[in-house]
Amino acid sequence: MPNETKGTATLPAELTVQMPVLLTVAEIATYLGASKMHVYRLIEAGELPVSDIATPGSTSTKTRVAAADLAAYIARYRTPKETPVSRKPRT
Repeated sequence: MPNETKGTATLPAELTVQMPVLLTVAEIATYLGASKMHVYRLIEAGELPVSDIATPGSTSTKTRVAAADLAAYIARYRTPKETPVSRKPRT
């Protein structure tokens, strides 16, 4: 049975799953060309679902957003290309 290596653990191929890529607030801000505060506001508004990967019982958070969720957010607000306005020929 072939094995796949994920990080430092070796899992049987049939047990491996595609893990989501998790991005930090700073990475998202850089990608969007926005501030970290803007990203936190998007999270607070429910626009970006998050995962908190902090150690249980920790007083601090480690907020992460799945890359697929960021892509979905961008797709929701993407404006379509404008179609050129055809001009009527002068008569």
